Amino acid sequence: MDNSRLQKFFQNACSPSERKEILQWLLDPKNDFVVRSWMKEHWDEINGLDVISSLDNTEVEQLWMSIQKVIGVELELENQSLTPILSKTPKPHLKIWQQLKTIGIAASLIFVIGIAYFIYQPKKLNNNTSAEITTNGKSFYHNDINAPKNNTSILVLEGGTKIYLDNVRAGLIATQGNVNITKNKFGEIAYQGLNTNHLIYNTITVPKGSKIQKVLLSDGSAIFLNAGTSFTFPIAFIGNERRVTINGEGYFEIAKNKSKPFYVNHNDVHVKVLGTHFNVNAYSGESNEVKVTLLEGSVEIIKGKQQRLLKPGQTLTLNDSKVDLNDGVDTSKTTAWKNEQFYFDGDDIHTIMSQVEKVYNVNVVYNDAINYSFVAKLSRNESLSTILQVLELTNVVHFKIEGNKVIVSK
Repeated sequence: MDNSRLQKFFQNACSPSERKEILQWLLDPKNDFVVRSWMKEHWDEINGLDVISSLDNTEVEQLWMSIQKVIGVELELENQSLTPILSKTPKPHLKIWQQLKTIGIAASLIFVIGIAYFIYQPKKLNNNTSAEITTNGKSFYHNDINAPKNNTSILVLEGGTKIYLDNVRAGLIATQGNVNITKNKFGEIAYQGLNTNHLIYNTITVPKGSKIQKVLLSDGSAIFLNAGTSFTFPIAFIGNERRVTINGEGYFEIAKNKSKPFYVNHNDVHVKVLGTHFNVNAYSGESNEVKVTLLEGSVEIIKGKQQRLLKPGQTLTLNDSKVDLNDGVDTSKTTAWKNEQFYFDGDDIHTIMSQVEKVYNVNVVYNDAINYSFVAKLSRNESLSTILQVLELTNVVHFKIEGNKVIVSK
């Protein structure tokens, strides 16, 4: 990313497509060191930019002042060679720095969240609500919930026997028909062998609060299952097709076999593939939507008499009343969960907290309507309080953790 493009971004002189491209680059954790270094090197230049001149918006002015304060604190600390440790009688700027370090947030991330929030995709519906980045530690969490440390998936064999996968060691865990079911050192479940008599089905359930489960099917296909997902499949495929059923979210890497197409079923929606990579989001009881995003290859979506072909980079959303096709989607956002990331790109609070519910196995209660969208990339390996504190930096939403309940308010 060259300097002229970044300066153009901060001057709010980018086209919508340029702004989105630069924001995606800024939000990529791999570029964090580069972003911070560039900002420090050009801070006098950035600080002098008239970022808000074309916006006439007091909210943005307040935000920009907060961002200046945060970056200025970091530079002041470096210039004074101070370590970010809280003393008994700390200066105010040390308190700010310590709070930021405690929740693992680089100044660059705060900056990007703020700029993205107002310039990229504000989606502000309530004209009476103002927002700004804050670092004054208004919210305190009396308890916390750690990120999932283990895979707590449950394997149900034909006949009803349950195997709790976090309680079994690596190696052979079961045999059905002529098929061996094994668990490797990475916690992946693999099926090996042929069964020529009849279809035998297994089900893997990944509960909320569990790490992602990977399953290697007997045909060589690899399936990643998100928290809150149930997946039913044959231990070996017989006949001229391969059919599985999902309720939840899965990322599929299907082994090619032109003579035996692969079908993913969810209620009356069927995804037909020969060999490809795609994501299916189909949680029952939430929005009754099925979203299929294609990364490579081609798939055919079948619902009743409707049939639609997808190309890479497209998402098809189906619900009871309509079918929507979106081109040029950011597939890295769609599959961020597989890489143990939260990726919010103009998402509302309900969409965000729906993900939080599954990862941390919590119940969310809304005291107020939060009519804003959010932009951020965060690790799913952080504690719940860390995720919530990042969102609170916008000062448009606040949280309380009470047991396994999260209360959302203004």
